[in-house]
Amino acid sequence: MTTVLAGISATILALAPITNPIGGLAAFAGLTAADDPAAVRSQAWKTGIYVFAILTVFAVSGSLIMRFFGFDLPSLQIAGGLVVAHSGFSMLENKRRATHEEAQHATAKADVSFSPMALPLIAGPGSIGVVIALAARNTAVGF
Repeated sequence: MTTVLAGISATILALAPITNPIGGLAAFAGLTAADDPAAVRSQAWKTGIYVFAILTVFAVSGSLIMRFFGFDLPSLQIAGGLVVAHSGFSMLENKRRATHEEAQHATAKADVSFSPMALPLIAGPGSIGVVIALAARNTAVGF
């Protein structure tokens, strides 16, 4: 039981900085600013369900995917570290990430719960790599 609790707490502590919940809230508020409260609430629930489903699928099948492609855990950790480092260093630059047309399309979408909110903003490559690594290292949960 304590091993499972340790795994859950490690998962929460590892995912918190990668998923960036404060930044996700700001992005969600900006993307749904023109929507009515019922639609915002619905999209928030759907975003949570999508994120949970995506991360659960990769936690359960991530080791199988890694074995299929011939990756081992240290390779995933190095690649994940490089992705997170690149993302962090790119935040230091003051450049526009999306074109004007892309920004207009994102704010005009009727439903932003899956894309861009769930994937790639919250359950992006960094989050997926973290859950795969944690599931591969913590075999007590049964993955």
